[in-house]
Amino acid sequence: MQLHDHRDRFDGRLWLVGMGTPAHARAFKDETGVTFPVLVSPDKAAYKAMDLRRGSTRDVFSPRALGATLGRLRHAPAKLPEQDWHQLGGTFVIGPGGEVVFAHRAGHPGDEPDVEAVAAALQ
Repeated sequence: MQLHDHRDRFDGRLWLVGMGTPAHARAFKDETGVTFPVLVSPDKAAYKAMDLRRGSTRDVFSPRALGATLGRLRHAPAKLPEQDWHQLGGTFVIGPGGEVVFAHRAGHPGDEPDVEAVAAALQ
């Protein structure tokens, strides 16, 4: 959602991969108003392929994670996750030939990369 606020800078190169079903993806787009493609990995194979870990209960409910979550509420409606609460996300820039030129693996829910670092990696 943080990157969606800067979507004009990414010139159609922003995609979201999440858990769930195509219906979950449509509902997410409807609820948040995101305009970029939303893909789903119902079996979480995409998370495994990118080496994204599952957080502990401490990671998920730490003061830092809760603070980040509260900050994210300005971007999206408050809603409890329907999928794996402990699965942490990441942000990747993948260049020609499949080379990962930028990787940010979240340490807790709401751990987002610096937008400028993502933009620089796209150059």
